[in-house]
Amino acid sequence: MDELTAIVHRSYPAKWGGRRTFTLGRDEAEYDEAVIREVFVEDTYNVADITEAPSTVFDIGAHIGTFTVAIKTRFPDARVVAIEPHPRNVALLKENVKDFENVTVIQGAVGYRKGSLLAVGRNATGGSILVTPEEYAKWEPGRYDLLDEPICVYTIEELFALSGFDEVDLTKWDCEGGEIDCFDNMGMGTAQRFNDMVGEFHLSGAYTVSEGYEAFEGLAGWTFPHHEFFRRQNDDSNPGCMGWFQARRRK
Repeated sequence: MDELTAIVHRSYPAKWGGRRTFTLGRDEAEYDEAVIREVFVEDTYNVADITEAPSTVFDIGAHIGTFTVAIKTRFPDARVVAIEPHPRNVALLKENVKDFENVTVIQGAVGYRKGSLLAVGRNATGGSILVTPEEYAKWEPGRYDLLDEPICVYTIEELFALSGFDEVDLTKWDCEGGEIDCFDNMGMGTAQRFNDMVGEFHLSGAYTVSEGYEAFEGLAGWTFPHHEFFRRQNDDSNPGCMGWFQARRRK
């Protein structure tokens, strides 16, 4: 199946100046555009405020490449590894980064649950979740579609090996709960290879966002004792437990 049979091209301004034309999927353009406006136009990850150019970057949950494009237009010399599991998103991601050098695209997910399948949310901005067939059978029908294609799941140690990075200066996490799996299972030595980080966190359970952030900060603090974590733009009205975080490596 050709994932690029129905596309549109639209131009958006960046906070640090200039404009960039993105390739979007015609059938889901409103969802793609919502991500572009949030990440590229409104700069929710504060790329415009970065003062020291990152040399190495992980874009975990790269979607159609919006964060990678932001980094490469702001810091052209950065080496970026962008990983995204959804085949449709990967096709658009490759289109959106094809003009940049030193960008590696990996089709796959991060995590420690090998053999998982990909559940794709309906009426969502491209979000997808790793799930076992047994777990999916217990879910409420109608909210997610299960992809038949197998998904490659890479541990963080494997991602470092694929990237060739000794350490990563900046990491963006937006992997629909995969960050919890990774934070909970990567080795401490691996965690020490991360410098600054930004991202979303997702926790299941009856948390408010504020309570969820405290739980996440506790988990992150154990895994990354050399980082300081900060809450950003959290909204207690958000259904489910999702919030934004920023982490700086202590000097």
